[in-house]
Amino acid sequence: MWSRIIGGVHYPTDTQAGLMLGREIARHLLASEDTQTAIATIRAETLARIQTR
Repeated sequence: MWSRIIGGVHYPTDTQAGLMLGREIARHLLASEDTQTAIATIRAETLARIQTR
């Protein structure tokens, strides 16, 4: 992000808008029951894989 601002490719406000949008999308996704179920599944699969090593 900073290299693109310093290089003159983006204005700081462009990256701030992207940051705000990303945070809002993440907030909505993390509030979703489907997302929480997927995260729990991923955690369980990851732990199972780690424990079998």
